[in-house]
Amino acid sequence: MGHSVKIANMEVLPDHIQMVISFLPKLAPSSIVKAFKGGSAKQWFIQFPETKPLLGNGYLWSPIFFMSTLSHVSKEVVSQYIAS
Repeated sequence: MGHSVKIANMEVLPDHIQMVISFLPKLAPSSIVKAFKGGSAKQWFIQFPETKPLLGNGYLWSPIFFMSTLSHVSKEVVSQYIAS
């Protein structure tokens, strides 16, 4: 993925994360989410290995995600929503 995905805005909430991201159209959204979830879970378990047994299934993230395009609202409106 490298530099082809840019996080424009992010908010970490107790039960989910909201992000505004930009990426090339050739990339599959599901691949981007998989990379974010996999990479962040790997780093989490490196830093906090004692938490893995506390998770019933051993996974940090749910396989479910929601993604939408910015078609009817501007990037600024969505970024402002996430920031607040």
